Amino acid sequence: MFVACDESGIQASDKYLVIGSVWMSKSKLSEFEKKVTTLRLNSKCWGEIKWNKVRSMSNDMLSFYKFFIDLAFDDIPVCFRFVVVEKSLLNLKKYHENSIELVRLKFLHLLISRYADKFLDGKTKKGLHIVIDEFEESRQAKEEHWQQKTRKYTESHLECPIEHMQPCNSHICSLVQLCDLFTGATSYSWNTPESKRRLQKNELANYIERKTGKKLDSVTLPTEKEFNMWRWKPSPFKQTFL
Repeated sequence: MFVACDESGIQASDKYLVIGSVWMSKSKLSEFEKKVTTLRLNSKCWGEIKWNKVRSMSNDMLSFYKFFIDLAFDDIPVCFRFVVVEKSLLNLKKYHENSIELVRLKFLHLLISRYADKFLDGKTKKGLHIVIDEFEESRQAKEEHWQQKTRKYTESHLECPIEHMQPCNSHICSLVQLCDLFTGATSYSWNTPESKRRLQKNELANYIERKTGKKLDSVTLPTEKEFNMWRWKPSPFKQTFL
């Protein structure tokens, strides 16, 4: 199983942090990449696909983004899973070393662990290949090996080794770009008031909702497999989960 992960809502003005993930079998991943390459050749569009580009793009480019989204639902089983975190519920200083970077890694651990437990059998867990959209690590994160510890804690929770887990430049992986698009749209739906919403972003967010059959700003039942939205609530006893 191949899992691409991304985050959005990290600006200080954002009320919610969103950690997103896209899950696809390794055999289907190669098929997805081939279809994306064909789409790019036919459309002559080679730039990185990102939610942040949606605001000022042409109608032709918006259509290209919709075709890209369509590929994920074209006979290729894919699952989208998110955790939404209300930042005001976090005690950064007490539990997270006053670092939103550490928070991102902790919730990445929770997201992977939660859904692997719910939907994967023991054999599939052992074959997890996890990539994270690359970001600049802080000095503290490097010195204290936060990313390595995230992998270690996740493996301990799953009770099996992870085949591969590391940051990835999104330019080289279409699934990471798909995750960026869906995670950005989800964060937009949770964080952006109506007065600040933009036509093209609304159009693409609405398109994603039609394709998934789910509202991006609403939680789903825990049993939803293909599109699962989890709004995290802290334990009344602790937040020290990593």
